[in-house]
Amino acid sequence: MEHSRSGLSHALLYMSTSKLVHQVLCLLVAVLPFLPIWKRMTSRGGISWSGALVEVALFGLLGVASILSLTRTKFWLARRVLPFLAVTFIIGLIQTCRSSVGLIGAADVFRLYLEPLVVFLAVHSLPTDHYRIQVAKVIARVGLFLAVIGMIQLVAPEPIRQFHIVTGADPLVLSTKSNFMAGSQYNRVISFLDDPNIASQVFIAGLTAQLYLFLRRFETKWLVSVVISSSAVIATGSRSGLLSFAAALGCLLLYVWLSSNKRLKARALWAGVSGLLLLTLPLSVGNIRAIALDRFGRFGVSALAADGRLENWQQVMREVSGSIWTVLFGTGLTPGDLVTSTIVENAYLSALRDFGVIWLIVLCAAFLIAFLPIIRKSSFFGIVVLAPFLVANIFGDYTKIPLVSCWYAVMLGLSHKSGVSEA
Repeated sequence: MEHSRSGLSHALLYMSTSKLVHQVLCLLVAVLPFLPIWKRMTSRGGISWSGALVEVALFGLLGVASILSLTRTKFWLARRVLPFLAVTFIIGLIQTCRSSVGLIGAADVFRLYLEPLVVFLAVHSLPTDHYRIQVAKVIARVGLFLAVIGMIQLVAPEPIRQFHIVTGADPLVLSTKSNFMAGSQYNRVISFLDDPNIASQVFIAGLTAQLYLFLRRFETKWLVSVVISSSAVIATGSRSGLLSFAAALGCLLLYVWLSSNKRLKARALWAGVSGLLLLTLPLSVGNIRAIALDRFGRFGVSALAADGRLENWQQVMREVSGSIWTVLFGTGLTPGDLVTSTIVENAYLSALRDFGVIWLIVLCAAFLIAFLPIIRKSSFFGIVVLAPFLVANIFGDYTKIPLVSCWYAVMLGLSHKSGVSEA
């Protein structure tokens, strides 16, 4: 009798922690796009304590609940993950103490590296397919909402501009990102987000969620959502966004080509033709077409030099190569803003500066050891999610932008049990 009571209590505790993980994860991915707005509105002296408190509380609660859920249901995974987290914390603390920007600034950078890991763990602690689908739907719907707002900006940009100014954006900084003039090719879509480059990655992450849902049941509403999000990506005029979009599309085509499921191939062909036809509608709009053509012409080395990226990358390499010690162990965690250091705009160089070669090898090896069983069972759809993120990080440090890194982390986690037709 006591054994059955104990088993019942464990089952109830497992259900409650799993439900808590699901609810907090859904809330978190829904709130993340709007958290920067709240931080901007409540900022005092450059810091929003209420926004920081909300973010830390949500991620902290999610992390604790996820570990509890894993230890009760997937002990084999928890036994692998906990040593990885311990190694990550030790290395992170070492690099935080070594940083030249102070403990608070370095600790904030460490937090940015941890947050997508917490989200990735949370996805794998979800017990049922129903919970996973609900999380994907939140990202798909919020991504679609932001994409629709972005498309509205093309024809009626002034309300979007006023929204940003009212919520605390600097008009001068805002004007460098988009001119907010209807019909202009420099009316770059930012929606309710901070930057057209960030907006493009958010739209693509939302697009992967919509693809995830479409490939499960082939519902037309998700195909239309994919087309709207694709149009919004093009309208941002972001080079990293266009390259990421091309990487995702190429991997998706390869995924369908390698599939042995004839039904998937037939429906994918139908979806592809329908999607291209639908995509011709926004591309027929003059300023969307002008934005796309203009940005496609800005992929050369001269363009990268003109916007300062090459100079920044060279400066970071000089910082890292200053001594054998910084090559091997980095310079410590660095926010990478204009006040403290060079803006890197490359996640790989940023990580090299933060950790150095040795610590990066240790972290990557620990991650592979911890998640190898999951990686082996992942579907090819994971490549469709991972490829655009890897490409985007060549031109920006999106690992330190929680909205982008966490949305991609969720979708990468879902690819383990994607539910889509496998190749």
